[in-house]
Amino acid sequence: MLQYGFDTFDIERIFARTAHTNLASQRVLKKSEFIFEAELKGTIFKNGEYFDELIFGFRKDQLIQLTH
Repeated sequence: MLQYGFDTFDIERIFARTAHTNLASQRVLKKSEFIFEAELKGTIFKNGEYFDELIFGFRKDQLIQLTH
C-alpha cells in the first residue's frame, strides 16, 4: 500500500495518527517501519474525554531502503 501511495501521488511522506491508548495500532505502525514523530496533548475528544494524539510517519526514502 505504501508503494502504491508513493507511486500514484506526488508525495514524500505518509502519516498515521492514533490515540495514545491504542497500543495495538501503535504496534502495527512500528512493525510497518513507521517512525514516531510527535505527541500532541489532548487533541482527540472521544466519549467525553480527551486523549493524546500520536503521529507516525513513513518517508519515501525509507521504502527505497527497504526494497534494496
